Amino acid sequence: MSYSFDPKLLKAAVYGANDGIVTTFAVVAGVAGAHLATNVVIILGIANRLY
Repeated sequence: MSYSFDPKLLKAAVYGANDGIVTTFAVVAGVAGAHLATNVVIILGIANRLY
């Protein structure tokens, strides 16, 4: 069995994970900055992760 490592795959995985984290933080920070209720902030953060 031969295994070859593709650095492009690791780069794409790291970029995708980082993009998801930053996007979720931006949504939660924006909603919290609008002074909405805490439960709305939590719901929108979860919805962003699921979408």
